[in-house]
Amino acid sequence: MAFLRVADELHAVVIARRGDNVGRVGSRFEVQAWRRFEKGIPVAEFGDAGAAIDALTRDVPLPAVEEGLLIAVLGAREPWLPETIEEWRRLVDPPTIPEDVIGQLSFERDCVRMALELASQPLEHVESYAFEQGQRGFLPAMRGGIRPSEDSMIRHDWANVIGWDAPKDTFFDARTFTSPGGRNQLTVLYANREDLEHTTGADLVYIDETHNALVLLQYKRLKHTAPGGGPGYRPDKQLEKELKRMRSVRERFQHQPRGLGSEAFRLHADPCYIKLCDPVVDLDLGTAPVPGMVIPLGLFDTLHEELRGSGPKGGTCFSRKNVRRSIGSTTLIEMVKAGWLGTNADGDVIEALSDYCDIALAEGKSVTLARGTRQMPKTKRPGRMQTTLF
Repeated sequence: MAFLRVADELHAVVIARRGDNVGRVGSRFEVQAWRRFEKGIPVAEFGDAGAAIDALTRDVPLPAVEEGLLIAVLGAREPWLPETIEEWRRLVDPPTIPEDVIGQLSFERDCVRMALELASQPLEHVESYAFEQGQRGFLPAMRGGIRPSEDSMIRHDWANVIGWDAPKDTFFDARTFTSPGGRNQLTVLYANREDLEHTTGADLVYIDETHNALVLLQYKRLKHTAPGGGPGYRPDKQLEKELKRMRSVRERFQHQPRGLGSEAFRLHADPCYIKLCDPVVDLDLGTAPVPGMVIPLGLFDTLHEELRGSGPKGGTCFSRKNVRRSIGSTTLIEMVKAGWLGTNADGDVIEALSDYCDIALAEGKSVTLARGTRQMPKTKRPGRMQTTLF
């Protein structure tokens, strides 16, 4: 760990490697990660910790106690600093794999090698493969680096609503989840690669009848190499088409009268979100959603302009290193279930969406429709259907 110091001010924190020594920046080093402060921090503000900063500038090994003091003092000024440094260190210098685990992985690799030799298949991938920390077995890794696709991630999130009871049966790709106590329901219909996909620009759509809210979610997987390393996503022409359709849905609801009452209140009334999914190794996630960064469409547009030129050949690349504001996957689901996000227009949201789909049906993008309902006595809501499936 080191800091970029100009005169008597600190301007950035750096994690770098020099030889076998991690975190000591000398005349020759390779920067692994860095992040600048919003403005220079005078060294004089830190009292005793200033001696530790002086030690770093002279390339003197810093004792762990003084380093901890320095991080704590700077963390009071920059709250993100301590957690960020720990995350960087785990990436730069991951823990070693236990010997017994290496033995098991090696045994599985030898079995795979023997089978490929008997089948006269090439062994390059087997011979060159490097074990990774946390790897549970060699055989799952023999997929040649292939990770779950966007379609499989969408289907996982369609099949699981964290914290709610899953249905016992599924009919025609429809799944109805029930909240604890049975007060609310969320019916999810998966219609991937059907005509309905070409109308909204979304991959997953939540419709909560309780709060009369609509939320559209477009999925993209972080799969490119971002500047500075790590996975990233580069927007393309296909995304432009999908976002154009999402904006059309948003515009339609913005022109409708706003709903009244507490159920119509939203923290954010824009229904459109983009989910940039982490390139997970597998989907063994239980009922938790695929991890990733969920970005409101308005914020996505702003970031797209700010990050222009950040990718190769002057393009744009989104990554966890340059997107500092986003919603977590689980947080999004919890807020959708509680009705804090989505449209707040007056009138039935299902009818409004159906009318829009009838008009735009010829245009195209696959959709999963989810309709949430509150179980209420029929005497209070005569003739109101509990679910509507498109």
